[in-house]
Amino acid sequence: MDRLTSMMLFTKASELGSFAATADAMNLSPQMIAKHIAYLEYRLGTTLIHRTTRKQTLTDVGQHYYQHCKRILNDIEEIESFAQQLQQEPKGHLKISAPVTFGTYNVAPFITQFLQKYPEIDVELVLSDQYVSAIDDGFDVLIRIGDVQDTTLTAHPLQPYQLVACAAPNYLEEMGTPKTPDELKQHNCLVYGSRLLPNSCQWCFSQNQNIIHTKVQGNFISNQWNALFNAALEGLGVILGPINFLQKEIQTGRLIAILNDYEAPQRPMHILYPANRKPTAKVLTFVNAFMTEFGKKTKP
Repeated sequence: MDRLTSMMLFTKASELGSFAATADAMNLSPQMIAKHIAYLEYRLGTTLIHRTTRKQTLTDVGQHYYQHCKRILNDIEEIESFAQQLQQEPKGHLKISAPVTFGTYNVAPFITQFLQKYPEIDVELVLSDQYVSAIDDGFDVLIRIGDVQDTTLTAHPLQPYQLVACAAPNYLEEMGTPKTPDELKQHNCLVYGSRLLPNSCQWCFSQNQNIIHTKVQGNFISNQWNALFNAALEGLGVILGPINFLQKEIQTGRLIAILNDYEAPQRPMHILYPANRKPTAKVLTFVNAFMTEFGKKTKP
């Protein structure tokens, strides 16, 4: 038998004063009530209730056991109520994983505004371009660039991660403006990544549905986007980066977009959370707000 159910029926029988009244209240038979009480007495090795044909009374042990059962059942009810409240109200700790560049320049500012609206949520934002596991690493929400193969995650598409190639005006004045991706081989390209990663030095463009892969080279490679960005502003070379961040610099003229006759690469991006958990209010509230800001737009 389920011990918690037996404790609940014992508590109810103690309060109502008879097995018959308890059976009516719980829509069970008096015999079933008696079995649950007998189960507890067997486990405890003592009598909890004295019964006669006229009345039932708790033993001394039964009195103490009743008080403890009542407290335990109240605690369980409070915990369940709190858990249900968490499902309904956005509050509590929210651990989020995001890629370094997108996380720094897009996710972090969004979280600042989000927390002003939902002050009872506290966010832990972990920025990394390495693979992390929602379950093993304890993340509530993941933001990932690239295709999603993991069926243990619920995925919602975001706007694609669009890149653009650009350089500072003084660099282009000195070195010339490349007209094709192949001409990038003659330029100093600022590469995001590591020489240990095979695709770091390969930039991809397309024109008329033809994919063009270009192996670039340069004297500055880094896994820190901000270092490359500052180098580009200083006129060191050509940079390939997220358009939603570089657009402001392009509009002000600090950087100039190049290869405008070609489509710069874009990659799918998703916001995800574990599929095997019922998402809490804090998760749903964050995901819905993030989708409103960065969700994939449908064509009219």
